[in-house]
Amino acid sequence: MNYKINYSNEAINDLIQIHDYIANEANEPKNANDLINDIRNTIRLLDTFPLRFPVVSFSPWKTINMRYFTIKNQIIFYLVNESNLTVNIVRIYSSKRDINKILK
Repeated sequence: MNYKINYSNEAINDLIQIHDYIANEANEPKNANDLINDIRNTIRLLDTFPLRFPVVSFSPWKTINMRYFTIKNQIIFYLVNESNLTVNIVRIYSSKRDINKILK
């Protein structure tokens, strides 16, 4: 059973900001492209087994069963809707950022 993967506008903007920061600020355009490709390729794997990663341990996202995984210092937050077989990518943050501060 394959799930459809959707990106929120915020997640798309997060990917753009991550890419632009690495490509322009760090002057590493190849690394920026590689990272975005790695993130997107890992997200694509959610189409076959979206429940493979854990639910977050903090509120308010725990109450809505927000799931997450980390790849190369980036944390991807997503929701699974089993009734309509969709995975919604909600946000993508650097693991170096204070996530609790961002979510308040």
